[in-house]
Amino acid sequence: MKQGFDHLTGPDAPRRWGRRFWHWALQMLIRILVRIDQQGVERLPEAGPVLLYYNHIHYVDPFVIVGLLRGKRYVVPIAKRELASGPIIGKWVSWFGVIYVERG
Repeated sequence: MKQGFDHLTGPDAPRRWGRRFWHWALQMLIRILVRIDQQGVERLPEAGPVLLYYNHIHYVDPFVIVGLLRGKRYVVPIAKRELASGPIIGKWVSWFGVIYVERG
């Protein structure tokens, strides 16, 4: 039996082709549209799971974070459960492999 999030981050983690496409697309958009001062990424360990928590102030922020970490880590985002019920966003983030959490 697998423990914790090994099934998402270990050597047997699913590598969806769509994730690679979206990571690439996000990186390109970020480079074109956003000027970023990226700090602290060098502190992430090379291997093993990491919990990266941040408070975002805009809906674009999570996509920027995922785009910046492409190639450095396999990112499995978390999101509030309410996003799952959205007709378009819900399907997209579920397909992306998001882990939903109950808030409150």
